Amino acid sequence: MNQATVTATATAALAFASVLYACTADTPDATDTADTAAEGEAIEIDATWVMGAEGAWLGHISDTPYGTLDDFPLDFIHEEDGSLHARTSFGDDTGYFDFRFREQDGTWVLDEEGKFPGGLLQSYTLHPVEQANERVRFETLEMPGFILVDVIIEAESLVITAQVNGELHATFDLQR
Repeated sequence: MNQATVTATATAALAFASVLYACTADTPDATDTADTAAEGEAIEIDATWVMGAEGAWLGHISDTPYGTLDDFPLDFIHEEDGSLHARTSFGDDTGYFDFRFREQDGTWVLDEEGKFPGGLLQSYTLHPVEQANERVRFETLEMPGFILVDVIIEAESLVITAQVNGELHATFDLQR
């Protein structure tokens, strides 16, 4: 993988880590029911949904400022603390993206952290604010609407769509 691809992949993955949102092709229809939180509050989501992300995923990232990026891996594993964790390093291993589902205050949150070579580091805790079928929307409660992430976990696919400040920023389409 050349440096331009690594940089573009890292940038797009950071988009996931910190700028996630929007529904994809699995938009709920009128018969779907959604559990939605009041602004600034989180909803409870079921651990079974979270644990559906466990395992290795590989796919592409589209809708990024850099175009489509192929061969993006995530491997979610169970940690001793009960969390579900994935970490992807890039470049000379000084850059990374770290994603962790963990329990907090009676629900599951998504912690994300990204570090680029050269020292840029960002980190957010995203809270579930809406669930409709297999899709859960996560948001930064401290800054409503800043980062929105829709996560759809199905048996063989993981789709993550990210939006920052209302703008589509990345769509992760990963398969087992």
